[in-house]
Amino acid sequence: MEYVGVARDLSLACGGGTIDIVGSVRLTLHYPEYAAGTLDQRAFGLFEWYPETARWLTIGGNARPDGNVVGADVSRLGRYGLFFWDDLGGAGRGLSGVLVEPNPFSPNGDGLYDETRVIFTLGRAADHVNIEFYDLSGRLARRLVFHAPADYVGGTPVEVIWDGTDETGRVVPYGLYVMRVEAKFKTSPIFERVNAAVAVVK
Repeated sequence: MEYVGVARDLSLACGGGTIDIVGSVRLTLHYPEYAAGTLDQRAFGLFEWYPETARWLTIGGNARPDGNVVGADVSRLGRYGLFFWDDLGGAGRGLSGVLVEPNPFSPNGDGLYDETRVIFTLGRAADHVNIEFYDLSGRLARRLVFHAPADYVGGTPVEVIWDGTDETGRVVPYGLYVMRVEAKFKTSPIFERVNAAVAVVK
């Protein structure tokens, strides 16, 4: 992931105070031509800064190299920046940009990191995406299914929440889990998969 050199703080002021966004707004950031260099501008995306975890997380965005801009709908105030991330380009790939955040997370009910977000991008029309979590013995702990509508194709990131519970609604034991994200597409290759480790802690 490479910072393109463009970041903005999004805030709304009213009468000396600040107000929150209701719904969503379209945020468009412009980058200078020299920032692109030899980079594939299709892999430029908007990222949001999360101070709680001190990390930038992708919110996707549609890049328009002809105008040197990237735009996406945002629903929160905060800091946004432009980054180049090869996984966003998704050249020839249907499933890309897979992230899980926060990781580790702690579903103990104290209100701090009680759930984690699985984020991914679909580059082709898909029937569905299965997100499965297995413990280290290979036992399935939880399966989440995203049925892919057409408007999620082409740069719009998908966000699916796991609250740390198993299929019966109980919190899974603390430990390391293997997450498998598998997309079933309408055209070949039919299946694409990405695996990642997820830690559940106290």
